[in-house]
Amino acid sequence: MPQVVLHSLANATVEGKDLAARAVALMQRIIDDPQFLDSVRTDPYAYSGRMLDSGGYSPSTDNETIAQIIAGGKEITKVPDGVIDLTIKIRSFVFSPDTMGSVIPPAPLISTNKRFFRTWIDRDDVKSVAAHWIHEWMHVAGFYHEDASGDSRDVPYWTGQIAYKLGADLLGESAAVSLDDPDFGSTYLAIASQRTCSTTRVVTSQDVFGDAADEDSGDD
Repeated sequence: MPQVVLHSLANATVEGKDLAARAVALMQRIIDDPQFLDSVRTDPYAYSGRMLDSGGYSPSTDNETIAQIIAGGKEITKVPDGVIDLTIKIRSFVFSPDTMGSVIPPAPLISTNKRFFRTWIDRDDVKSVAAHWIHEWMHVAGFYHEDASGDSRDVPYWTGQIAYKLGADLLGESAAVSLDDPDFGSTYLAIASQRTCSTTRVVTSQDVFGDAADEDSGDD
């Protein structure tokens, strides 16, 4: 399994750095758990479009290839090196405050919305941070949303949801979200599950080729 490495974390407070360290450790546990890639290989995705190293686009990516990209730590335009590289900046999203984060491939920088990160610190919500960064790393790996609003079952969103639920299990916590919770809308699972979902199915190799945006289609 790949190693998760946080190379830099800009604009984080001491509390934020502590939460980030624990989130990265949880990401490693999630990715190391066989259930994670098993789910990636078998769960139906609604949309699996991906940027290619050549600069082109694939409208569909089969589940096994998605799993291999994760297992190899394959970022766009780079060779698989067995490392999931994280370069993260915490910042304000002035023009789209409800956006969790963004990536502009092929640049590896993950921007995380300061508003959500602050709430996750206050709630000690390690699993939301881990799921969010796995989601954003899927953009670094080349996967994108079909449109700016995203889809709860596209590759970044659904892979993040798999991670959130497994992370909850590993922490001995509930993955359930309550409508009565005043911070209901701030958990990764609540945000992801509210995205419009289209028809889903498992994509095989034979199928391949045959949210309010802040800056780009990698916004979530």
